Amino acid sequence: KAGGVQRAGAPGAAGQAPLLAVGVSLVRFVTSPMVFAFDPFVGYFAGPLYEVVEIPIARLCTYRAGTLATVLAALCGASLLERRGEVGGLRVRRPLDRRGVVGLGFFGALSAGLAGAGAQLGHFSTDASIREALGGQLSYGRCDVVYADSLRRAEVARLARECDAHLAQIERFFEAPGPDRVTVMLFAHAAQKGRLMGAASTYIAKPWRREVYLQPSGFPHPVLGHELAHVVAGSFGAGPFRVAGPLGGWIPDPGRIEGIAVAAAPRDDGNVDLQQWAAAMRKVNLLPPLERVFRLTFLGESSARAYTVAGAFVSWLREDQGAEVVRRWYGGASLEVLTGHDLGQLEERWHVHLDAIPLPETLLHEASARFEQPAVFGRQCPHLVDRLYQRAEVRLGLQDPAGARRILDEVLELEPRHGGA
Repeated sequence: KAGGVQRAGAPGAAGQAPLLAVGVSLVRFVTSPMVFAFDPFVGYFAGPLYEVVEIPIARLCTYRAGTLATVLAALCGASLLERRGEVGGLRVRRPLDRRGVVGLGFFGALSAGLAGAGAQLGHFSTDASIREALGGQLSYGRCDVVYADSLRRAEVARLARECDAHLAQIERFFEAPGPDRVTVMLFAHAAQKGRLMGAASTYIAKPWRREVYLQPSGFPHPVLGHELAHVVAGSFGAGPFRVAGPLGGWIPDPGRIEGIAVAAAPRDDGNVDLQQWAAAMRKVNLLPPLERVFRLTFLGESSARAYTVAGAFVSWLREDQGAEVVRRWYGGASLEVLTGHDLGQLEERWHVHLDAIPLPETLLHEASARFEQPAVFGRQCPHLVDRLYQRAEVRLGLQDPAGARRILDEVLELEPRHGGA
């Protein structure tokens, strides 16, 4: 009976190993800037949902070498044990098998060595390892910029001043103070950022760490204000990650999280504001229902459509109900309790507002081209399409429009609604 219990418990104990691996990845996600994960059971998880990523084969191979060494060390260790009687525990074999001892020592040392060198091999990152790899630091006002020392210090100082100015502007939108200090990690380029923290082209903020992660992209930086809005919103967000969502923020609501940042951040859309874009989407039948935007189904919409609709509704809600309502809704309070109307009723009032906005015919055509893009999960051959599009951009940079057009024709054959093409 005891032996049967032990045998029955073995699968349960083995099943805890994947959970332990997930737990390690979650701890690293919370305690460092990284969003990627190498896992002995899953392999490689990139992190960003809106980014088409290439699997880092070289880093995965060295990681898998460590996995293999760990498994072989465990097998060699198991070869040194034997059962003590029919229902007893385990004991060390006597005499010891020399091959098992040598194998345990060799593979155990190899596994430990690869694990210890994980940050250098790119298997994981820590706050300290990223700061060391970047090398530079500069502060201005309430912003501390940790930057790649290959960047020009004048460029970094300009971004630090922009960061400090954005904080004041975003706090005015929310009518509430943000954190005392914010850290901006500024990587030299997308490739360095992707290797060190996992999001190459996607810009990321971690409100609970009061950090944002960027690469240079001109002045003013196109998304610095947006990412800082996430951090400031964390001051009244909920849960361990300081974001909006059910169960006290434990289940994120990407619609509220991104909508509040889009609404609060400064925009550079020329003469077209969020309400006009939303009104144009409604005119051309592309406006999704809010019940699909303010829940996890947000991720099933195209990013351009979902972000714009969420931001437009939040900006209207602030104008209609005030900044305090927006803050408390983000913190977890019910819209019905805060306003006396549920989301559907507020949506109807918002639609009335949108229908009263005059729109030029050209804006309707532009909205169709801009917002008809499929969601990231609905794209076909995204790796190939993105590589071709990058090649076309290179041809344009080389003053070869005919070559670029031939490549863009290939892009449009694969993805007819590719807005850039």
